[in-house]
Amino acid sequence: MLEYFISNEDVRENILTGPMGPYLPPLAARLLETGYSKGQARRLLLSADGLARWLQRNGKTLIEAGSEQVQDYSLSLGRTNAGKR
Repeated sequence: MLEYFISNEDVRENILTGPMGPYLPPLAARLLETGYSKGQARRLLLSADGLARWLQRNGKTLIEAGSEQVQDYSLSLGRTNAGKR
């Protein structure tokens, strides 16, 4: 299912080895079931991986993560030219 949203095998292998790896295939299946577009689902899957890796680098587990950590992660991303994070 994950390959439907992320066709690059190297990227898939990379995100599956991260702390969010075991959770991504079921998430991908749910995103497909609920009608997410390929692009939006891909962004969500890659964002989940990014957040989990950021938490790991900052000494937090997924279980320890709360709204404060999510906000800190969001701030760490900065802004794009379009003003989005």
